Amino acid sequence: MVVTLPGVQEWSAGGDAFTFRPGSRIVVDAAHADRLLADARTLAADLTAALLVPEIGVHQGPPQNAVPGDLLLTLGGNDPRLGAEGYELAVGAVLRISAPQPAGVYWGGRTAVQLLRGSTNLPGGRVRDWPRYPMRAMLINNATKHFGLSWWENQIRDLSYQKFNELLIYVDGVGSTRDELIKINELGQRYHVTIVPQLNMPGHMDQVLPARPEFQLREQNGNRRPNALDLSNDAARAWALGLIEDHIGLFDGPWWHLGADEYPHWGPIDDYPQLAEYGRRRHGPQANGWDTFTGFIMDAHEVIRRHGKKMRVWNDMQRTFPKVVKLDPEIVVEHWNSTHGGSVTVSQFVARGHGLVNCHDDFLYHVGGRNPDGTQRPKSDARRIYETLRVGDFQGAEDLPDDHPKLLGIRLSQFNDPPIELHESNEATAAGLFETYRAVGQLAWGSPRPQARWTDLRGAVYGLGRAPGYRHVPTLPTGPGPGVARDGYEKMTFFATRVDGKIEHGWQYTPGNGPWRRDTVGGVKGGGVVGNPVTVRDINGRLRYLARTRNGTLEHGCQYSPGTGPWEYDELGSGLTGSPGMVLDAAGRLCFLARRSNGGLLFGRERVAGSGGPFELTEVGNASAAGDAALALDVQGRLVFFARRSNGKLLHGWRTAALVGGSWDFAEMGTDVAGDPGIALDTSGKLCFLARRADGQLLHGWQRTPGNGPWEFTQLGSAVAGDPAVLLDVAGRLTYFVRRDNGRLLHGWQTRPGLGPWDQAELSGDLTGDPGVHLDHVGRSVFFVRADNGRIRHGWQGSPGQGPWGYTELGNDILDL
Repeated sequence: MVVTLPGVQEWSAGGDAFTFRPGSRIVVDAAHADRLLADARTLAADLTAALLVPEIGVHQGPPQNAVPGDLLLTLGGNDPRLGAEGYELAVGAVLRISAPQPAGVYWGGRTAVQLLRGSTNLPGGRVRDWPRYPMRAMLINNATKHFGLSWWENQIRDLSYQKFNELLIYVDGVGSTRDELIKINELGQRYHVTIVPQLNMPGHMDQVLPARPEFQLREQNGNRRPNALDLSNDAARAWALGLIEDHIGLFDGPWWHLGADEYPHWGPIDDYPQLAEYGRRRHGPQANGWDTFTGFIMDAHEVIRRHGKKMRVWNDMQRTFPKVVKLDPEIVVEHWNSTHGGSVTVSQFVARGHGLVNCHDDFLYHVGGRNPDGTQRPKSDARRIYETLRVGDFQGAEDLPDDHPKLLGIRLSQFNDPPIELHESNEATAAGLFETYRAVGQLAWGSPRPQARWTDLRGAVYGLGRAPGYRHVPTLPTGPGPGVARDGYEKMTFFATRVDGKIEHGWQYTPGNGPWRRDTVGGVKGGGVVGNPVTVRDINGRLRYLARTRNGTLEHGCQYSPGTGPWEYDELGSGLTGSPGMVLDAAGRLCFLARRSNGGLLFGRERVAGSGGPFELTEVGNASAAGDAALALDVQGRLVFFARRSNGKLLHGWRTAALVGGSWDFAEMGTDVAGDPGIALDTSGKLCFLARRADGQLLHGWQRTPGNGPWEFTQLGSAVAGDPAVLLDVAGRLTYFVRRDNGRLLHGWQTRPGLGPWDQAELSGDLTGDPGVHLDHVGRSVFFVRADNGRIRHGWQGSPGQGPWGYTELGNDILDL
């Protein structure tokens, strides 16, 4: 059986095999269509995206209407072990998913998607599967950082793909609107990921309390704490509880998270005598400030309970100090740390009747961005989680058996600590969490591990890939020179071929800053590298490169994990020359186009996005080229390329469909083209190219409308000797970089986004190579190009979209290509 993530609880082989084929359908048992139809449509859409086939139909009818190759969804059975989320998946001529409840059918569908992504031919047998824990959760800290709706959709899809069933978000997150929160809740419903809203109080009220100084807790010296609520002020308490009332109706799930942690700052409640005074007034003469704190939690609990929901809190402020007020056992405690004096222990929580969720901060915290000294903040370690953590292993000395009835599950938490300027990009956050989602998802489901060691599981981790429909940030060519990309930590990197056949790999110490680090990689296939590497960051955040070898093959290098080595290598193709074009297609699969020595074009595409291979290799019709192809996606998500032909024209090729079906179509354009083109999309999505003419000018062509011809042309520049790199800058202007015959770099840019006239300036000199270009993490244009001393000249704008330019030299012994 194909490996799934998480693994299944039980698998027994036997019976007829299943084959997914053209015309296969999702058949919904008509007796349960009202409860299963929405999930069936989600399954059909995801299976269509996973297998890249024509749209899979959804039909209702009696079970006997399902024919070989169909997937049948139904409800039924009285297996108590399956519970509310378990299912049975019977593999036969028809693939049948049944469960006592709709949630089980949905999770069975996730398993089916992974099985069929692995192979559309499945051996006969039966899966019986259920989660060990009811809470399989992820916290994304949007309190200090805004994530766009498409990013949330990606994460919800991917969490669901790993059978997480909860996502905790802050309702007062930076930039979050009510409409956005409602849409996130709807996405969660579609993918069976319950959105658990959190509004921290009475501490950590950084987003809502600073504007209300009259409600802030006052220290004995008269200073106010702008993020701590004054619990001795009844008006402040009423205002805070009103915030819950304002937001609780936006979410359909049964939970509300109060936070209730680190109040007022790591718990010195006794330093605030007004809290003790309030406690005695409210709860009696034996009460203290801790009773005031616990009493507020209980007041919030009552508000939440009136809405038919239950509450959760963090554990760190649950101490043994309250004298009168007790926490309701119905409140679930999320345990992350037990290092504070007087902390209630795990066994004490259990004795008091609380359910517990393990949020172990030594394993399950993933902190984005950098420290002030430039070092990375602590990331989660998927291998360590997978191989050494138990769900019952809490931070501190006390543990629980993994099957303890009060152990409700596990939660991974992602945080973005201030200052904002040290935050990482949203794409870097997603890349850093990819492997950890898989490790925690396995732990949370609680099934037998598919492999004992994480290193042995990584093939399946990347082979099964991201959730179907996961949308990546589009990639574009970076030019004919050194390969350039931002890595999984958003640091600029370059790849340049050395005279010894290896590749010089350089990267910044921190995003946007040196000193630069360097290493040599590759050169291990095909007798060594002789072509310029092309580089891309894949859908999982790993850097990938392709470079032609002496033997006419392509060396493919892939990072082990986002932002870090070691590197893994394989060899692709044969009979190749020049340097390939490379891009991610609309499904996030790495694609390349390489020129054969006979002028033909070889097209390669990995089977699963971000997997690292295997690749499917095909010839591009009867296309022939005399130069290297520049490959990109157009505004419709179709693969497009330009390559110089021997007659001095440009061959323009495009797929007639973005993903499913279609073929290559071709046209010729331009005259007197003498070099390889650079391509980009302009600010409106029109495909554009620049190519060197025999007279030393640049031929500039662009579509009249985005995604369609006819084409318009003009000429730019003068005394051009190299091939251009084209870039859309942070202001939305097309820009180009190209070497002139005097060895200087000519930089040209549109004066207005999408429009001319063009302006130009000369930059660094003494150059012998062509440039590679990119935008850094803040939007500054940067270039890398070989200088006449065999080093890489690196240039960068002083600020996004404008100079002055700064320069440095990197590397040594770079091959003159």
